[in-house]
Amino acid sequence: MNAFYGCCFAILEMTFVFVMLLLLHGLRKIIGNAGFYLSLGLLFAFMQLSGTAGISIDTGIPGLDFDLSNTVLLLPFLAALIIVYIADGTVEAQRLIIALLAGLGIYAYIISMTFSRGMWHSGSGTNFSAAADITRIFSSSIRAMAANVVSFALDLFLIPIIYQSLRNRRCHLFICVTGALFAGQALDGILFYLILFWGQQAWWQDLMASYLARSISILLLAQLASLYLSRIQLEEPGSGRRSLDIFFAFFGAMSKAERLEKDLRKSEARYSLLFHRSADMIVTIDRNGRVMDANPAAEHSFGLKSGHLQNITLMDLTTVTPDIWSDISWEEQVDEHAEPLRCNAVIKHSGREAAFSFTPVIMGDVPMFIVYGQDITERSKLERERQEWQEQTFHWQRLESIGRLAGGIAHDFNNFLHAMQGHLDIIRYMHPVDDPDVNRHLDGIDSITEKAATLTKQLLGFARKGNYNESDIEMEEFIRSAVALFMPVSSAIPVHVDVTVESPEKLIVRGDPIQLQQALMNILFNARDAMENVPEAKRKLMISLYEHAEQNQSEMRPPPEITDWKEHRYCVIRVQDSGTGIGPEAINRLFEPFFTTKPIGKGTGMGLSMAYGILLAHKGWIQADNAKEGGAVFSFFLRLPEHAETSMEEDEE
Repeated sequence: MNAFYGCCFAILEMTFVFVMLLLLHGLRKIIGNAGFYLSLGLLFAFMQLSGTAGISIDTGIPGLDFDLSNTVLLLPFLAALIIVYIADGTVEAQRLIIALLAGLGIYAYIISMTFSRGMWHSGSGTNFSAAADITRIFSSSIRAMAANVVSFALDLFLIPIIYQSLRNRRCHLFICVTGALFAGQALDGILFYLILFWGQQAWWQDLMASYLARSISILLLAQLASLYLSRIQLEEPGSGRRSLDIFFAFFGAMSKAERLEKDLRKSEARYSLLFHRSADMIVTIDRNGRVMDANPAAEHSFGLKSGHLQNITLMDLTTVTPDIWSDISWEEQVDEHAEPLRCNAVIKHSGREAAFSFTPVIMGDVPMFIVYGQDITERSKLERERQEWQEQTFHWQRLESIGRLAGGIAHDFNNFLHAMQGHLDIIRYMHPVDDPDVNRHLDGIDSITEKAATLTKQLLGFARKGNYNESDIEMEEFIRSAVALFMPVSSAIPVHVDVTVESPEKLIVRGDPIQLQQALMNILFNARDAMENVPEAKRKLMISLYEHAEQNQSEMRPPPEITDWKEHRYCVIRVQDSGTGIGPEAINRLFEPFFTTKPIGKGTGMGLSMAYGILLAHKGWIQADNAKEGGAVFSFFLRLPEHAETSMEEDEE
């Protein structure tokens, strides 16, 4: 039972020492390096003193004796050396080894000087009893001290070399740490006991007395070290190091190490400058999208607090999906010359759009992505506006070319129609006809000719933008007059018309009342025809008049020809029907000449294009939309003069 408690006490003591070292190493960024290295120095000194004293725990079980110096204290120290070598690099491990060798030298010097002084005092007869005691103590431990110094120095170089050899063969981290400690301790133990028991037969028994205790301790410490290294997720500095780099760095390349350290500091300064002060977002993520690091620009864009990146993925912050990198193969080294993966995504914190590029890299056998992000919200907005502008420009250019063509055809065709009507009048004048059937056919020719002349007049008005007689128009009276003309001719398709005036003041527009009335009548007739198949009780035509508010300018879609629309006030005539609305294939072509959705023989396709031309000539425009509750909505935007009432009064005088 005492042996069991002794084993447990030794293992707990060793675990406590190593865990304290890991905590101090993990807190270096907060408390600095001094605490960690001071603890290593104190542990080193206590380890040497306990080794000189020969303190150990004898359990009575073969192989399970715990030596305080060589097991309980030395193994955590060597495991900490591996942590420094892996996490901090060769240069930092080299510094630690130099400091430890210097400490060993100072320790050996103190022991030798003390031994020499004891021999001198004992030989001279001064303080004979004390000198004899000191001489006897150090004479019995001088060989143990020498064995400890030599074997410990061997460990300092051997363990990093063995670890790096295994790591370069892509062994698992736990296997690398365990193998380094086992191999180092095996050679260390053999060398220590050979020196201590040189010329004696007892060295092998002493070595075998603690092999089981060392094995258990190594497995426990290797597991803790591997867990710690995997949790901090550091890339290994200088990935791809050679096995003997630590040896060459110490014995053959001190000046080179200093130059490398200087270059490293410069590289770190450049990295800090590029990473931390970049205006673009820079993020590193693992293969599962989990954020490993982010620069201040990315933290600001994503709405993150500095250092709060635990368990946050790029998918939590943006609309990026892992599909973009799902086909990346990490089995082989990633091609350094491959094009980065690119995609656009929305940042969830701000709703802004960003362009991301993903560069796959492998650092220290850890696959990851370096992600660069640029805010392209304004650029995308300008690009969309440019495309919309181009589409509108092409649309109006097409309308203009159609108008020119229609004007040329209509001009010649109108001359032919006038000639036909003239010849028809001459026939009737020179040859009176008594046959009613003949007269009926002649009247039909006359009627068809007049309709054709009206159509060509509309074509000419569209092409030439009309000749207008301007006057001040009071818009409420204008709308009610148009409705009064519309109602009688709509008796075949009865429609309920509701007129609403939302402006407390009279709205006066300068323009040609005849042309504007024709434009409004065309819209009313189209609305009536759109409700032909709607039950009579649901045929509603709602006309509203109001002055457009400045804060609702986003609802206005003026054509490119009107560039100063923001500098003026506008009144709006809004006509909404209860029909089926405008189909998506037709809404962008409504104002093109000869385009119609009506059956053949029921529409010429000139009504809306004429209305559009009339509104444009009055420095206004017409918009077509679908109402949320159903039906089509046509809105007239007419410019309000600055002194409409004054000009109207002058006209009356």
